[in-house]
Amino acid sequence: MATGRNRPCPCGSGKKFKNCCLDRSEERMREAARLMRAAQETLEPRLHRFASGLMGGKALESAWREFALDYRGLELEGPEIQLFEPWFLYEWRSKRIGGRGKLKGLLTLAEAYLASHGQELDELEAAFVRAAVDGTAAFHEVLVAQPGRFLDLRDVLSGNESHVIERSASKCVEPGDLVFGRVARFDGFALLIGAGSVALPPTTKEPLLAIRRSLREENLVPTAKVLAELAEDLRTLYLGASEKLLNPQFPKLANTDGEPFLMHEIHYRIASAELTFQALKFLAKGYTEDETRSGATYDTAGRLQSVEIPWLRPGNKLHKSWENTILGRISIEGAAMKIEVNSVRRAERIQREVTKHLGMHASHIRTVLETPEAALERAEWERKTKKGRELARKQSEFEELPETRALMEDLARSHWENWIHQKIPALWGMTPTQAVKDLEGREMVEALLCEAERSQEKAPAGQPRYDFLSLRLRLGLEKPQTGPKLSS
Repeated sequence: MATGRNRPCPCGSGKKFKNCCLDRSEERMREAARLMRAAQETLEPRLHRFASGLMGGKALESAWREFALDYRGLELEGPEIQLFEPWFLYEWRSKRIGGRGKLKGLLTLAEAYLASHGQELDELEAAFVRAAVDGTAAFHEVLVAQPGRFLDLRDVLSGNESHVIERSASKCVEPGDLVFGRVARFDGFALLIGAGSVALPPTTKEPLLAIRRSLREENLVPTAKVLAELAEDLRTLYLGASEKLLNPQFPKLANTDGEPFLMHEIHYRIASAELTFQALKFLAKGYTEDETRSGATYDTAGRLQSVEIPWLRPGNKLHKSWENTILGRISIEGAAMKIEVNSVRRAERIQREVTKHLGMHASHIRTVLETPEAALERAEWERKTKKGRELARKQSEFEELPETRALMEDLARSHWENWIHQKIPALWGMTPTQAVKDLEGREMVEALLCEAERSQEKAPAGQPRYDFLSLRLRLGLEKPQTGPKLSS
């Protein structure tokens, strides 16, 4: 990798590299990269003609089927052609290519061409072929992105770092992203020779870190040979992750008890509003009767007409700082009662409570179910109505109140301070405080925080802000983690 910007300049001036020869060095690297790209442009059409002459016109389709694995949505002329073509030329091995003369084993097309036509290549073309063949498609974390100029990348598995002269990709990624592609290394710089069409978010790193841990536990150094053996697994990971990103599925939602989210509206006919209230008021744990009645209405004779009872449980399994958990809402209106809950288990439980405490004084009429997808569609439609727009305006005004903002900030702070003590699936069941003591766990915590910070940056201006630096300090992550360098 090139000399670090803040290191002493190699010219011996005593100045930092960035204040001395950096500009001249980068200009030389850009010119060398330009020449290598020119060599690539003249070389690769010849490699394709060589492939057709060696294997016939079906070579590309045959290789594509192997490259695409079981991902039927991929098309040869689709965006992943930019990842496939370098794989086809520099990585794919086939019996139809074979080895000739003293060359044993299966060859790549580029190796076969080098063996039979190497004397026809000029110095730059030969250097390009050797560098491209030596590389293998891998996941690289973006450390630095200078749009239109370069990327500093680190191979997640090997830890090898590369200073990549790259115009287009450097404009559409940011630090923390993962780029899947082949890096060809030259003297002092590298080129990205084909990359996946999608930059993946930091948390995509989880299965890669699991692989890295497995290699270390088996005392396997992630050399080029070991990584080549993992090539198909890595390509499978990329194709699967990019497919999910481009065609997201509706997430599986759950309530704070971990139960699948399914809205229930349970309707009853009741004999008396007052009788029903007296029978079920105990469900509002922590509320006095007067507090529960605070929003009630009465008829002219003073009889209870309508009231809402929050179904509460003290504390919360997931959020330890919460005083209670809202399990459901009971609305009493004259001779009707509606109960709203968000899971099958809670629906079954509340119906048992109604039967136990009201018996024949409550008759079940119907239960209406609504999936999360349907609920979102309904909410989207309602937002477009006059009433929905008015509610949105009032909600916006409410969120802008100083006391509301203070409350939302307190909730955000409480969430993150509690988060570090929660067992997180992406941390292999560890809490963040436990994970930072582990090599891969620490890096995964950093990935989770990186995505959380990005989400906060992209949130509307009125949304609460959390100081992630304080959380980093508590976890011992004062500086962003770039991960260990495991091999050279």
